[in-house]
This record gives sequence, structure tokens and C-alpha cells, in this order.
Amino acid sequence: MGPPIFIDSGYLYALHDKNDKYHKAAQREYELAEKRRKVTTSAVLLECGDGFSDRFNWSVFQSIMKDLQDDSLVEIVYVDRGWLDRAIAYRSARDPARPNRSVIRHTKAKRPWQLTDCISFVVMKQRKIVEALTVDEHFRDAQFLTPLLGLGKERKIR
Repeated sequence: MGPPIFIDSGYLYALHDKNDKYHKAAQREYELAEKRRKVTTSAVLLECGDGFSDRFNWSVFQSIMKDLQDDSLVEIVYVDRGWLDRAIAYRSARDPARPNRSVIRHTKAKRPWQLTDCISFVVMKQRKIVEALTVDEHFRDAQFLTPLLGLGKERKIR
């Protein structure tokens, strides 16, 4: 079955938008990850719903939600106060504006880490997930494997 993989909103956009520059790669990764356990968060799904309301009609998002909820290999982690507090602490500890903090050097990211991403990172770290289906450079900056963007380091799992 392989190790679990994290699903981010950018991957879901790319998978469903034939005009997205990552569409073909997203389709390939969908097939590769079909039998793997997948994890996402309610925060990612909120972000995805917001994005789909702009990019597509609402029924596309409803279909994605139904597929995710009905798939026994998908776990949706619902964000509660504990996850939110850990994500805020994670983001605060890596704030480039605070020089006394432990900073991860942002390689290609042009904007600060979003709280939704930090929630994803703390969930991934807690669940020992090392790979994310995403088009967001922040995941690579946070030292996760990102096959849609290129791996950043050699992929040893499949």
C-alpha cells in the first residue's frame, strides 16, 4: 500500500482543471497514489471550497467532497483548537520577521506561510507523513517531498 500521502488544495485544483499547468502531473500522481492512504484537513477543504467557488461551479467541489468522504483510504483531520494552537506556534517559531527564532530559509516561496499550510505541516509531522500532493512551494520549504513540483530530494518511497 505504501506510506500515507497528504492532499493539499492546489493538487485538487490541478486534478480537476484541464487548463492548470500541473494537470497532467496531478493525474499521474492520482494514479500512483490510488491505493495509498491519504490525509487532508478540514482547513484544506475549506480553502478548496473557497477556491472552487471561484474557479468552477459548486457541484465540482461537492463531488470532490463526496469522493473524499466516501473513500476508505482518505482521512480528513478536523481542525480543533489543539491543531490550531499547534499551527500558530509552528508558524510563530518560524517567523522570518523575528530574528531570534528558528527560521527555515524560504527558497522559492514569495509569500509568508499561511496558517492553513502550517496546520497541514503539524498534521503531517504528527502523522509522520513525508510527502504531499501539492503545488505549494511552502511544503518543499518545510522539508516535505512534493512530487508535483519535483521532489527536492530523492524519492525513496512508492
